[in-house]
Amino acid sequence: MAQVRVEPLKDIPPDAKAPSLSPDGKTLAYEWCDPDYSCALYTREFHGQDVRLFAEKDDEDGFPGEPRWSPDGKWIAFTRFYSRWDVRLFVRGFRDGPELEFGQIFADLAANAWTPDSRFLVVGTYIDEPGGDCQPSLFSLDGISRTTALAPRGSIAGFSPDGRLLAYADERNLMPLRLTLDYQPVAPAQLLAREPREISSLVWTPHGKRIVYQGWGDVPYWRQIAVGPAGKPQPVPGLPDAIDLTQILPDGMALATETASDGALHRRFCVQSRGRAKSPSTR
Repeated sequence: MAQVRVEPLKDIPPDAKAPSLSPDGKTLAYEWCDPDYSCALYTREFHGQDVRLFAEKDDEDGFPGEPRWSPDGKWIAFTRFYSRWDVRLFVRGFRDGPELEFGQIFADLAANAWTPDSRFLVVGTYIDEPGGDCQPSLFSLDGISRTTALAPRGSIAGFSPDGRLLAYADERNLMPLRLTLDYQPVAPAQLLAREPREISSLVWTPHGKRIVYQGWGDVPYWRQIAVGPAGKPQPVPGLPDAIDLTQILPDGMALATETASDGALHRRFCVQSRGRAKSPSTR
């Protein structure tokens, strides 16, 4: 990966976060909080100024966050935060329809949580009780139910672009798991990388040959690794440590939320790319 160049997206609130671009590249979903801390999810078209409220909090619902588009562009998965140990998974059609609740999950969604056919989501779920160990579990979109866990333990998980591999984080260990065509394990996962800090997020590159992941501790850091026996963790040149990377796009660009700048904690959209960078909002 070449030197990374970071620049803000245009026409988006500077304190918005968790950007996710639709598969056709036309609509951005993101999370934004009003000054009174009433947070909601919005979608915005790049061509034109059409901003639409997608999900909000009311008296009974939790704060919505972390939108993730399905590969077919018909659905957006997201979380609702009720408390530290009560985060729930929801899915809703992009155009219309009710919210479908899938129950309590681990707090975060991976960038590649959807299967390529948009039929399933992989999410970390608590094994015994909230706050305890987690395991990556498969949810069926049509059945609205959890299947058998895909691995005995692990939290953040995401599918390769072809759906044949699942990468997940088991604390400090990055584990790839080979799957059948119906997304069931072929054999136990093998260790790909072991980090000195817990792995807090991971993103597959669009060609499926590499994984970019973050280690979290006193100082967060990013690594990339080729998937295979010869893979070795490497730094990502120029990628700031203080970002939350949510999506790597097919053209080599990426979307992320910046978590620190000029010594002040705040959030804004960023774009990183190979070579020359262009903001998707200017296309």
